[in-house]
Amino acid sequence: MDQKENTFYFTILISSLVLLSLIAVFSLTALWLYRKRIATQKELENRNLFKLESDRQRLADSLQNILLPVFNLMLPELEALKLPDDESRSSVAEIKLLASRAVEQLTRLSSLLVPRQLEEVGPAAALKNFAGIIQDTYHLPVHFSGSDIPRLTKEAELHIYRLAEELLDNIIVHAKATQAFLNISSSERNITLLVSDDGIGLDLPYVKKSKKALGLRNILARAFVLDAEVFIESNNEGGTTYIIDIPIQNS
Repeated sequence: MDQKENTFYFTILISSLVLLSLIAVFSLTALWLYRKRIATQKELENRNLFKLESDRQRLADSLQNILLPVFNLMLPELEALKLPDDESRSSVAEIKLLASRAVEQLTRLSSLLVPRQLEEVGPAAALKNFAGIIQDTYHLPVHFSGSDIPRLTKEAELHIYRLAEELLDNIIVHAKATQAFLNISSSERNITLLVSDDGIGLDLPYVKKSKKALGLRNILARAFVLDAEVFIESNNEGGTTYIIDIPIQNS
């Protein structure tokens, strides 16, 4: 092989190495930009969700600090009234009953807005309690099953709780179901949230395109922040199943 051929092959080799280096740099840059975009999107979603949680907190604080004290002061005053006749006593007794129910409902609403027990007992126990509240409030049987899951960050556990809340809310509002099922479980890698109903089913292509599908968008936003996969099984014949797989290492 003469000098010219050596130079030619050496030039091809150097050119190939340079080209491969450029491809590698381009690929790494594209990957970095993609990850940066995903991180930015997650940050924006987190900010929006944080604002929503802040609004919930303010409303719950208003209930706790303004309305509930009014009713709690009213009840002893009603108890202390000395009434002259049975009709008056009966009317006041009815007002007391209504006030007591109002206190109960306001307390329940406050706990729905801000699940304070979530941090104390964990997602599984908090969701079991939430299923009971839904059943008592809306008279929709919610069959809960599941076991304790690994503790996650405060934000991740709140997202999981809100996912279940949003899914059950969709069932209450849209599904016309007679019963619902809520299950939470975990494996070494994932936490799985499963919610299903026996309602009228979904037209999934229409719902995904609809601008009114706010509930589904909220679900997908929270799942995106958690790096979770969302599976929805439904048809017009009835019943819908939502399965959300959340990787533990990213939570």
